[in-house]
Amino acid sequence: MYGAIPYEYSQGKAKGVKAIVVRNGSGLEMNILEDRCLDISHLTYKGINLSYLSKCGIVGPEYYDKAGYEFLQSFFVGFLTTCGLRHIGAPCTVNGESFGLHGSISGIPAEETTACVDETA
Repeated sequence: MYGAIPYEYSQGKAKGVKAIVVRNGSGLEMNILEDRCLDISHLTYKGINLSYLSKCGIVGPEYYDKAGYEFLQSFFVGFLTTCGLRHIGAPCTVNGESFGLHGSISGIPAEETTACVDETA
């Protein structure tokens, strides 16, 4: 079975997070988090998990805190988490501007997304 199905988390700190589950019909399945910079939270191949989910689980962007190491409070890890764009690595201050761990892009929701299957391809 293949397809792209949009859904929304309904409980806990993930409540309201929009996501898309994508299946290619050959055993690859992934969850793409629209509200977390299109990061890939889960990836499996033929039922084998290829990702890691941290203790905090999926967390909505409203819980993101860019100060110091607070990034870790909403870092679900997953298969792919976007870092940057202006800073990656340890928290620091440059020219009076503070940058938290790994930057803030992962806490920014995508603005326009579409999930569809092209049967003609």
